[in-house]
Amino acid sequence: MYFNFVVIILSRRNDTENHYEIEKHMSEGLKVFDSLPKSFEQTFADLGESQGDFVTNRKECFCFVGDNDMVVLTTVTNLCTLATCDYVLADGTFDYSPKHFAQLYGVHGYKDGYYMRLVFAALRNKEKAT
Repeated sequence: MYFNFVVIILSRRNDTENHYEIEKHMSEGLKVFDSLPKSFEQTFADLGESQGDFVTNRKECFCFVGDNDMVVLTTVTNLCTLATCDYVLADGTFDYSPKHFAQLYGVHGYKDGYYMRLVFAALRNKEKAT
């Protein structure tokens, strides 16, 4: 199991309780999966098998693995919020991405004077079709 990009996103919060939850889940994951994946295919398969295990503190699933070489991190609540935003902004970065992925793509919403990061997608390649 590969937790790199999940931990980066979750660890941005300064909430001590959240920090302990992250450490707890990481240590549990490392007990189950004794090694890091060596390829994209293995990463994708591991995440696909355990995507239901990634939940928020509100028990919402937030890791979705599709069949098109993409891992999406969001929740249903985030998608509903995104649908009501005044503006939607999206951008990808090639400089910072999880291991075995070529791009980290983010979708942000603007609502009530605030920009919110609502969706992250780790993409296998840099192709426009993806």
